[in-house]
Amino acid sequence: LEDFAAGVFENAGAQPYGLSGPGVIAGRPGQSFQSSIVNQQGTKIDLLLVLARLDADHVAAQATIKAVGINAADSAAIDDLIARVRIVGAP
Repeated sequence: LEDFAAGVFENAGAQPYGLSGPGVIAGRPGQSFQSSIVNQQGTKIDLLLVLARLDADHVAAQATIKAVGINAADSAAIDDLIARVRIVGAP
């Protein structure tokens, strides 16, 4: 999963991931990776990529993109939406 995450961030033009740890997508255990990027308007964006291996050939990916300094209500709304994600029809 580490190589996959490194490729995602590199292709996005983001910094290499600096922190990683456990992660979960729809109840499936995985690994999380944190990075950041500065957009064209100069706003720093925090990136959180969670990867969960579904089987030997499939990986689920969930990316959370938040502007640094986002207000608590907007951040909570994003987190609530992510908590509702479900994986259907996967091994």
